[in-house]
Amino acid sequence: MAKLRLTSDADLVRIEVTDGDWVEVKRALGRDDERRVVQVLLNGAKLDMTLEVRTQLGDMQDGIVFATLEVALKRWSLRDPETNRVADINRRTIRALDDADLAIIRDKLDELYPGPRSDDERKNSSGGGAPPSETKEASLQNSAGLP
Repeated sequence: MAKLRLTSDADLVRIEVTDGDWVEVKRALGRDDERRVVQVLLNGAKLDMTLEVRTQLGDMQDGIVFATLEVALKRWSLRDPETNRVADINRRTIRALDDADLAIIRDKLDELYPGPRSDDERKNSSGGGAPPSETKEASLQNSAGLP
């Protein structure tokens, strides 16, 4: 049986990228992290006067990857070429990552953060909820004086 765990910014997984470079990301994302990903994503979206998000599916998927990295990425070996110090982790530096390095990181994130289960997977799951009742009982009436 799995133990109850809290997600933590200190519980990190190192992803070896290329030529000795690495990034460290949170081992698991919690509900607050998921909300932050959506917030980062929406902050980057441009809204028109009718509040419709104007983006294409590819742009949205790209945005999700970078928003997840902004939330999950905690440390890395990337050095600023001008100062030779470890580069700040921010939207600009994350988006400047090489495509090949980003693909390595993205593959590992896909392993660490599986997407939501499909309806079929939830239906076939043996846990995560009370079994349906086999008998139909009359519903309880409200207490006297309550509507």
